[in-house]
Amino acid sequence: MTQDIALRPVVDPALEDAERALLEKSADGLFPATLPLPEEAGLGGRTKADIGTALGVSAVCALLPVTILWALIGVWPGLAVGLAAQAGLIWVGVQFGFEAFVLTVVGVHLLAWLLIVVLGCGTDERQRVARLRHGRYTTRSPRAWPS
Repeated sequence: MTQDIALRPVVDPALEDAERALLEKSADGLFPATLPLPEEAGLGGRTKADIGTALGVSAVCALLPVTILWALIGVWPGLAVGLAAQAGLIWVGVQFGFEAFVLTVVGVHLLAWLLIVVLGCGTDERQRVARLRHGRYTTRSPRAWPS
C-alpha cells in the first residue's frame, strides 16, 4: 500500500515571524535548496495556463455569474453579486433583445478575464517570499526526521 508522504518545510529560525509562518504552511511551491532557483515566469509569475484557465472561468462568470462568483469572492458576497449580475443579464436580454444580451456577455467576459488575470493569477506573497528566501528553508520527508 502506497502512502502519500507530506513534506514539511523546515525554515531558518532567524527569518521574521511573518515570513517564517508563510513558508511553514506547506511545502507546495517551495524550491529545494539543493537546486538552483528556477526562473520566474514572465508577466509577474503568470503562465500561459493561468491565462487560459482565466479565459474559461471568465466565460462562465460572464454567462452564469451566480454559479461561480461565490468561489471567486466568497460565499455570501459572491452569491449576492452573482444573483444581481444574473438578474442584470436577464434584464438586458428581455429589455433590449438578444444582440444586446450577447454584447453585454462578451463585454463582461473580457472585463472578468482581465480582472482575473491581473488580480487572481501570478506570484502571490508566499511564492514571492519563497523566491526571496531561497536556501533559508528546506523540505524533508517525515521519515527522515530523527525520532
